[in-house]
Amino acid sequence: MGINIEKILTISAGDWFKMNNKNPKDYKPVGIHTRTDCGDFDSFGEAIKDFSKETPKKTEVVVDYKAEIIPSVACYVAYLYGTALILK
Repeated sequence: MGINIEKILTISAGDWFKMNNKNPKDYKPVGIHTRTDCGDFDSFGEAIKDFSKETPKKTEVVVDYKAEIIPSVACYVAYLYGTALILK
């Protein structure tokens, strides 16, 4: 199933902890990295959904999300990455 894409954020972990009054010591960070090969440009939403499916169970939020899109003639390669924060 994966995490809800509304919980995939570009803000830093530090900002998220501060905004939500959470203690970083209560969370385990886990890196997430995915690659989508040669998707068509209209289907980038599918790459994000695939990324969300790779989040570990019990992930509360993904922070520091980034997407690197490398265009090709008729498609793209997308590298998506972020940090899952899992309550210990």
